[in-house]
Amino acid sequence: MSKVEIRIDAVSDGNIPHITGQSKIERNRILCTVIPYTIKSDRYDNEAYVYDDKDTFTISIMWLPISSQVEIAEYGERVNEMLQGVLWSDDTIREKDRIIVNGIAYTVVSVKPFPSYRLLLIERVR
Repeated sequence: MSKVEIRIDAVSDGNIPHITGQSKIERNRILCTVIPYTIKSDRYDNEAYVYDDKDTFTISIMWLPISSQVEIAEYGERVNEMLQGVLWSDDTIREKDRIIVNGIAYTVVSVKPFPSYRLLLIERVR
């Protein structure tokens, strides 16, 4: 059995540790804030999605640009404003939830379950 050496080096700003023994997937994960929605009805029974900052939680996810020809054919020009993410945790994420990625708000467009992970497609909020 070979021995793996894990060394923690400080990044240039000194605040974020970088673990050199991690896989590429682990290094590309970032922390994102998820804001779940609730549906509220007004007096005319019109439904609206309401996002409350009190119910937020954080997830660790790896974001990638959309490159699948199926998604490009399905969403067309919208793919320029979209990202896909791989989520390995069991956090509850639904379509229409908001996710803050690097200070930019996105809405979850699709959640595709796979045996070991879930694939999220998100679109930038305008």
